[in-house]
Amino acid sequence: MTETDVAGFDEIDLERLDPDVLDAPALGAVLAPAAHEAVPSPSAPEPVVVALVAALARCRGLPEQAVALAHPLHAPDAADRLVVDLARCRGTSEQVVRLAFGLPVTGTW
Repeated sequence: MTETDVAGFDEIDLERLDPDVLDAPALGAVLAPAAHEAVPSPSAPEPVVVALVAALARCRGLPEQAVALAHPLHAPDAADRLVVDLARCRGTSEQVVRLAFGLPVTGTW
């Protein structure tokens, strides 16, 4: 073990660092698969979630991207959260918003 192995990150002497350590086959074998793994792209949100985002953006006078950033669109309860916010914005009940967007109505009238 050398001093650079136990030194803090700020204390590493880059001039004395052995370049063979950086090119070690073992290091490349570990990093190569991780570097080539494809990052899964998020799937598109459900159409009803997209419609709710657009309606909420119009109601608040905001761009759709701002509303989309404020809500986790891929969460299982994304539509429910958007329904609540849209009902508050419109000053109506959640059931009315659910009926307007073809979602199942829950609760009592």
